[in-house]
Amino acid sequence: ARFWPGRPYPVYLISNELATCLPNVQSILTGPDQSWSTNLKKGLERVGEEYVLLFLEDLFLTCPVREAPLHRLLQKAVEGRVNCLRLRPIPPPDQMINQDMGIVRPGDVYRACTVLTLWRRSVLIELLQDGETAWDFEVSGSIRADAYQDFYATREVWFAITNGVIKGKWQVEAVRSLRHLGVQIGRAHV
Repeated sequence: ARFWPGRPYPVYLISNELATCLPNVQSILTGPDQSWSTNLKKGLERVGEEYVLLFLEDLFLTCPVREAPLHRLLQKAVEGRVNCLRLRPIPPPDQMINQDMGIVRPGDVYRACTVLTLWRRSVLIELLQDGETAWDFEVSGSIRADAYQDFYATREVWFAITNGVIKGKWQVEAVRSLRHLGVQIGRAHV
């Protein structure tokens, strides 16, 4: 809420067994851990929205979101019936179709992306393969995504973030950045 106070979208936290007490966040509990993709699929099946913005729990906003332009971009994507829109151009799109976004062609790396991506919920569910990790999904899911059209990426980065945890360990720079922002981190094991 600090860096995106006017967010007009519902927020869901998909978790195994731990519910959140944060205001305006709805917990979806999936039960005992099976795999990243299985848990995500179970959670997404209980979300009613046609589109979801996938924002992983170890990513932290570090600057205010440009709310009005982002809302216009997301609205344009939904009205255009995209299947996927990466909001971080890493890698950049192959061919720009307008000033905001470009095509991500079949065969491109990270065609199926877990980081800050707007997904048509039904397509994401179809691409998730039980038993896969998030990293597996970005590789194998990208191959499966080649069967779909309407995958895009933006030309610019829409969210300033720090990645707090990589491979189960808190990152030193992320901890420093978050503490600088006044975020209290429990017992971070760096």
